[in-house]
Amino acid sequence: PEMFHAGSKFLDWKLGALNTVVLLFSSLTMALSIHYAQHNDKKKTLINLYITLICACIFMVVKYIEYTHKFHMGLYPGHYFHPHEAWVADIAAKYPNLAMYFSFYFCMTGLHGSHVLAGMGLIIWLIIRTHRGEFNSHYYTPLECVGLFWHLVDLIWIYLFFLTINWCCWSSSTHFRFLFNLFVNIFNFFISLLKNIFTNPLGRKITTNIWVNNLKCLNT
Repeated sequence: PEMFHAGSKFLDWKLGALNTVVLLFSSLTMALSIHYAQHNDKKKTLINLYITLICACIFMVVKYIEYTHKFHMGLYPGHYFHPHEAWVADIAAKYPNLAMYFSFYFCMTGLHGSHVLAGMGLIIWLIIRTHRGEFNSHYYTPLECVGLFWHLVDLIWIYLFFLTINWCCWSSSTHFRFLFNLFVNIFNFFISLLKNIFTNPLGRKITTNIWVNNLKCLNT
């Protein structure tokens, strides 16, 4: 815990919270793109896919800003850890395992970022296919599959955000209330999302539609 508390002092919780909001909003637009495809609204489907892609780009730009700031201070993972500033070196001297924290940090956030990049590629693929008019009320399985992947990426980020950021915020009651309320709102959002999936007739048929369409492709 001490290592995480010390390492998290070098993280900007505001940038993390911004990225959380951006990804949550992108989940909404991804879901809306599926909704409009189900209603044969090609224009709104494309608008929401483009917004989702823009949100992903914003997320990666913020991560780039965070990474470059840490690299500037010499906060590299593992044996590459070499603080450039005196006050950072003083903290590192008190916590010899601080480099391990940044190894965890870069490994987890880097792996998540690679999945965001993969999701961006899939969204571009969906945009191209939508422009071709391949999705309609009878066929939108690729949108659903990519949407499920994108929601999973968002859920993993929420976990990483609280894992890497919260240690530096528990000492401040104001920050704690903010993060606690944010977590409650996020939790309620996804509970509502899951409720809609399992109560909406279309939501209950997501898995069924995937298998039916795949079987049709195999038969043809």
